[in-house]
Amino acid sequence: MKRIGTLGLCLAAVLASSAVAGSTAQAGEFGKCLKLTKVSVEYEYKQKVKRKNIRDGLYSDKECTKAAPEPGAYYPGPEGKYEWVSAAPEIKYSSQGGESVLRTAAGEITSDETIAKGEFTSGNTGIDQLTFKGAELSLTQEPCENTANQGEIVTFPLGSQLLDHGTKGLAGREPKEGETWFELFPSEGQPGYPYLAEFECGGIPFSLSGSVSGKLGPVDSPVKLKRGVARFTTKFAESVGEQDLETTFYDPIKSEYQTAPAVFVGEDTLAIAEELELRACNAKVGEKAPVCGVPPAGETCTRVGKPNGSFAAMGQESPVGSGRFLCEHLQKEGEWAYG
Repeated sequence: MKRIGTLGLCLAAVLASSAVAGSTAQAGEFGKCLKLTKVSVEYEYKQKVKRKNIRDGLYSDKECTKAAPEPGAYYPGPEGKYEWVSAAPEIKYSSQGGESVLRTAAGEITSDETIAKGEFTSGNTGIDQLTFKGAELSLTQEPCENTANQGEIVTFPLGSQLLDHGTKGLAGREPKEGETWFELFPSEGQPGYPYLAEFECGGIPFSLSGSVSGKLGPVDSPVKLKRGVARFTTKFAESVGEQDLETTFYDPIKSEYQTAPAVFVGEDTLAIAEELELRACNAKVGEKAPVCGVPPAGETCTRVGKPNGSFAAMGQESPVGSGRFLCEHLQKEGEWAYG
């Protein structure tokens, strides 16, 4: 079993568990490159069971960018000192931003401050809820609100996810190579679905639906704690990320409801009380960032087909390291899969 050395690991993650984009490519991911402690593993060589103390990580450097050397003849698994570990779920975070604008067919809805609170559900999914303060419809200068506080709009609980190059957003666009997007959308099963928010501006009802993605960074660079938190910035704009929002509102002049596209513009800072890194996960091993999606420490690789060579004597489960190697390199043969 793989063991991760002194951690106190509560890695943060972002973003949502439902309505994932329809792509098999991996999304970006929050996580950390960790040095492994040695673990005793067994293997079969010349019909004898051998034992060896190794570190069975996939990477040889502390940035988790260089693949471990190819396995030797005795123990057919990776022996790197380091491993990339995805961020842990159920970690809470917050974000804060300044002025923002929602451009609608009824005019611009501006706000003075944006506050968000969320809970991570994995290294790249979570649930978020945003609060806009000082909101008003610029055309009439009437406050916009859905709480007892004047000019305050609180969204429904929203799904969120990280998008990487090769992973399409809900509207079909994808980030450029090296970019990671943070996407917000209505979360099925949450209150308010399928809307992001419902509110009124001077008695005129509005509903907001669809999805929006902003560019998140920095990417592929560990972020040190400052005053106890690591900070990441998300920028939303018409030419940044993906905009697929719609507002439905009542037009008092035409005495009818109208639905039209909308654009959200704003910037906020995500604060997480953990030193971690945001990775663009579709880079190849040996380039700037590793391939992400490595199963958490402690998972095993289960044989699903015929016995494979020297592992025949090991029964249904292999050591994590060798299992990981076989799963990643022999999965196409249908012999191994993570269980």
